[in-house]
Amino acid sequence: PRLLTILPSGIVENEKRLDPQKEKGLITFPYPQDMSHDVAELPVPQPQESKTDSCSVMVGKGRKLRETSFVWRREDGTNALVQTWPTTINETFCKDFEISVGTNPDSTKFLPQ
Repeated sequence: PRLLTILPSGIVENEKRLDPQKEKGLITFPYPQDMSHDVAELPVPQPQESKTDSCSVMVGKGRKLRETSFVWRREDGTNALVQTWPTTINETFCKDFEISVGTNPDSTKFLPQ
C-alpha cells in the first residue's frame, strides 16, 4: 500500500510505500479534519525523482486529492481528510501513549463520526 500525508492546505508532506512489517502502523489525529472544495479538487503533485521510490503513488497525471484514499466527500457534502503518518508500535510507543481497545475514552477529544 501507499501512504500520502496530505495537509489541510493540500500540500503533500509525505509519500511513502508501506511494506507489512512487525510493529509498524499508522497514526492520525483523533478528530475529524476538513478540506475545502477548492483544495480537494487540486491535482496530486507529481514527485521529484530524488524524493520517491520508483513505484510512486502519485502516478497518474490529473488525479485529484479527493481521488486518493485520504480525502473523500462526506454525505453532508464536506470533504474529509485523514492526515496520517507511519509509526512504530513498540514498547516505547505503549509507554508514551494510552491505548484503548473497543471503547472511546473521551468523546470530547476523540470525536466519532
